[in-house]
Amino acid sequence: NWNFPYKIPDNWCWVKLSALSSIISKGTTPPGGKSAYNSDGIRFLRVENINEDGTISHENIAHIDENTHYNFLKRSILQNRDVLISIAGTLGKTGIIYKQDLPLNTNQAIAFIRLASDSINERFIKYAIDSPMSQKMLLGKAKVTAIPNLTLEIIGDCPIPLAPTAEQQRIVNRI
Repeated sequence: NWNFPYKIPDNWCWVKLSALSSIISKGTTPPGGKSAYNSDGIRFLRVENINEDGTISHENIAHIDENTHYNFLKRSILQNRDVLISIAGTLGKTGIIYKQDLPLNTNQAIAFIRLASDSINERFIKYAIDSPMSQKMLLGKAKVTAIPNLTLEIIGDCPIPLAPTAEQQRIVNRI
């Protein structure tokens, strides 16, 4: 039971992010931590590789070997259109994975949201999470320990004002 943060048009609806997602999960620390990083292989995403515009920087990106990627870290293999959100240390930074970023894996400071349908525009969802209302709600629920963090449950409970598909695209085009 949650309150609607503000009034939206009649043809929109409030939904929890978890209802739009097939998976909300997070990355994993490779065995051996930083010593698992290689100079080449599968790119391994860290928060500092998410640019301010949500694209992925391939400069200074870590790499892991294929065995680690496909076996030990198989739970955190990223896919095209995954929406990212930083959940430890730096909170609420968002990004989107595209084909040119793949193959890619991610560490434990980044959660990924895999949308349940191709009709949901990943950029619309990123912009909704970036909105001041969503950021305030997410950061207000962050668990403050030695390192502030967001739980997957907090992310899944994030209310998203969902527009009809064509309107999502119009909004994305305007932004």
